[in-house]
Amino acid sequence: MGRNVLVLSVTVFFILIALFSWYYLFPLYLKELGASESQIGFLYTLFTLSFTLLQLVGGVLSDRFGRKKCIVWPTYAYGLALLFTALSRSWLGASIFYLLGNLASAVQTPSFTAMVGESTERRGKAFSIYETFVAFGLATGPLIGGILLPYVSVRGLIFATSLVVLLSGFVRHLLLEEKRPLKATNGEISFSGPFPRPYIMFLLAGSLMYLIFSLTSNGPFLTLFGSEIFRLKKATINFYFAIGTYIGALSSLIFSDLPEAVGARRILGICFLSIPSFVLLWSYYGHPLFFFLALPFVHWAYITYQIVLTELSPSHRRGTGIGLFGTLTGLVGSAGPYVGMQLKLFYGPRAPFYLALALGIVAIPLLIQSEKPPHPPHRQAL
Repeated sequence: MGRNVLVLSVTVFFILIALFSWYYLFPLYLKELGASESQIGFLYTLFTLSFTLLQLVGGVLSDRFGRKKCIVWPTYAYGLALLFTALSRSWLGASIFYLLGNLASAVQTPSFTAMVGESTERRGKAFSIYETFVAFGLATGPLIGGILLPYVSVRGLIFATSLVVLLSGFVRHLLLEEKRPLKATNGEISFSGPFPRPYIMFLLAGSLMYLIFSLTSNGPFLTLFGSEIFRLKKATINFYFAIGTYIGALSSLIFSDLPEAVGARRILGICFLSIPSFVLLWSYYGHPLFFFLALPFVHWAYITYQIVLTELSPSHRRGTGIGLFGTLTGLVGSAGPYVGMQLKLFYGPRAPFYLALALGIVAIPLLIQSEKPPHPPHRQAL
């Protein structure tokens, strides 16, 4: 799968384990430092917007200075920001340094996608393996945190995370290889003029995809529905998310060749419909199996959209294309929780899930139109 993919996958895995050992508890940590609930809500809006807006900047920097530099140096900056987050004794100081770390993480995000896509011809397998490590890290972190919390404070876990991130930055500095193409190859779309139609269609489909995420897996509605309707305990809800994430990770590990065999767009279209469909089935029947089955499709959506995005972004400006996609789709997706909450209040707790299904149906034709037209064969001299 290539050295770059392996280095990025392993370092991300350990960083996510450390980060998610305390990530869900950070609002409580800020509250213990003296922040009010309204201040915490405002801060998390800033955290989300900062990560979204800086991806475009990160993409431009990636094309200008290279993938490796835009991964390594933000990793060091992120580690230092977490170190000062742990050392801060006020909620304002901790929030400022956490925000700075978020900015560093956003800057490097387009370079991650670009480097994975450029490290091998088998992009489907590369992204499947990378996202498998991501999923295992996301699911394992809270379990490790639950084991350590009786013995280590949240501050101690943040400090440990900063050390893991700094060590990962050193490993990336030593082992990553720059493989960025310097100019476009024949047949690639270009961003020098108006945006090409396939990219615009996929940008629209991706915006709907992030709305689907914010109304289901990434938003508050699954947790609220489980708590309010099914009276699930917090630990049970966490267990549901962990099991579904592990299933997704195992599926991509076993079927890593699936995107190349079936096609990334076809899988992504199935995900658009399957995520809200299984969520709705769970909301009506309450069986955890439906919940578990929804999350692997979220995992596969993350894998396949990166494959398509890498394909549609020209190699010499791939970072910019990826960064622009992340910024615009993130901004659109950030409206999902507010819209979904209004629908929930007026039409009932299942309304966000029905909206997600409707958006999935609308996204399918946009996804189909994102196919690049075949290039005519070159004329041969007679």
